[in-house]
Amino acid sequence: MAILVWDSARSTAAAMMLSSRRLYHEGGKLLLSHNVDLRTSSQISSFIAFCLAEKASRATYVRDLTLATYPLSPALASSLAELVHKFIGIEKLALIRADLLLRGHEALAEAFTSLTSLEDLSLLKGSTSGDLLITLQSSNLRRLTLSEIVIPRPLRTGVRTFAGVSTLHITYLWMDILIMDPYIRVFPHVSSLSVTYAVIRERHSKYPSHPALGALSGARDTQNVRCINQAAQTSGRGWENLAQLETDLPTAWVLGLSCKVKRLALYIPHDRDLRLLPDVLADVRPEVLELTLAGDEFLKHPVAVTHGLDTLTVTLALGKRDIIDVMKSCVAHVAQCFISSGVRSFRLRLGNEEEWDRESSREHSPPPEWSEEIDIKGWAQEIRHEMPSLEEVEVEVSRHVRAH
Repeated sequence: MAILVWDSARSTAAAMMLSSRRLYHEGGKLLLSHNVDLRTSSQISSFIAFCLAEKASRATYVRDLTLATYPLSPALASSLAELVHKFIGIEKLALIRADLLLRGHEALAEAFTSLTSLEDLSLLKGSTSGDLLITLQSSNLRRLTLSEIVIPRPLRTGVRTFAGVSTLHITYLWMDILIMDPYIRVFPHVSSLSVTYAVIRERHSKYPSHPALGALSGARDTQNVRCINQAAQTSGRGWENLAQLETDLPTAWVLGLSCKVKRLALYIPHDRDLRLLPDVLADVRPEVLELTLAGDEFLKHPVAVTHGLDTLTVTLALGKRDIIDVMKSCVAHVAQCFISSGVRSFRLRLGNEEEWDRESSREHSPPPEWSEEIDIKGWAQEIRHEMPSLEEVEVEVSRHVRAH
């Protein structure tokens, strides 16, 4: 059982198993019903032995499995393949470098694709890892994560679709992954989409910064990908059900989606401004807009947002220096940018760029050291004055705000 990532509940389950035969059975069931994360061959061997106990009945309790072990010996791959077929209740599967994990092990690949109960699948890295989708048999798939993976060529024509997938997470490293037409063809009913730049993710923060568009792979390439995406949707192909989009502003611009979403959440890196925002709002026409600004770079280039909004949330994740003065400038600037949007509800969150503290996030009064310098009611009144369309204003000041 050393293979399992222990928390207090699992420690309790392990203790239960030592108490009595009945609790031994229930403890094993409880352990396997949580995430099992396998990172080494020895962990896989222990996992197989644990599941095969009690006449292999435990295999039916596996619900959430993560595999990041490669390469596998032929014997171990064969044993794992036999076990995977017994996962009749598994709901969530994450394979890291599936291309290396399954290389030369056709029986194991077939076992994974035969899992008809899967609802949540993550394929992380590996140029051919997406090939599993070609023969995947699950009709229950609802959530899919593709990290640095392109849609397999045999699927790009739309000969097979995953109509049940409603939530799609994409992590990209190169521009080809951002060509949307294959995703729209294969996953036609996506309602929630999030897109992350891989270099940002690997810096241990979802969105600490973003390169200039030209640095991704050349400004011409980014413009070309946007044009390709826009052209593909002029023929009526698009995500009609898309309700939520989460990404950063430069990426949203490249996506060039043509739809109407309920909620758009955008991160604006500290080295970016808002000049692309009007284009993106025209693309996806959100009712609710959530902006997280990681710095004050956006002050240099004012924009006029004319797209009609119902709700606007702006989070300013600023640095520590001169934070009060910068906040005042940011508040005035944001109000000026959105004065023509007709927004009715406005929430403003202010703080520094350190990671959000969950306890302090519940405090709607300013931290003690800022108490004399920030007049929340005064700022709210000023915002109301600058934006006459507002019916509701909330200003929150916290020690920390999460910069993503």
